[in-house]
Amino acid sequence: MSPSVRRQLYSARELLELRLLVAALDAVSTALRLEHPTVDTLAEPTDPPTLLAARHLLARARTLRGALRSYRAAVRRVIAEPDDDLPF
Repeated sequence: MSPSVRRQLYSARELLELRLLVAALDAVSTALRLEHPTVDTLAEPTDPPTLLAARHLLARARTLRGALRSYRAAVRRVIAEPDDDLPF
């Protein structure tokens, strides 16, 4: 682990959980694509309900990834700010 990553994690420990969540989303995305090779194609009226649900889940995962990126960026901006309240 690089010193800068270690500093970030000491400053904002939730970044570690966010990394784990992103890894879990990657695993679910891979598993769904392996199980449903046509998940990224246009929906057909004859598609099974599991394929429709997989598409829905992947769309939600994309939204969650965007929210995670935004939160991570906000945390990094805050921890990068100098702390002017220090008495020394």
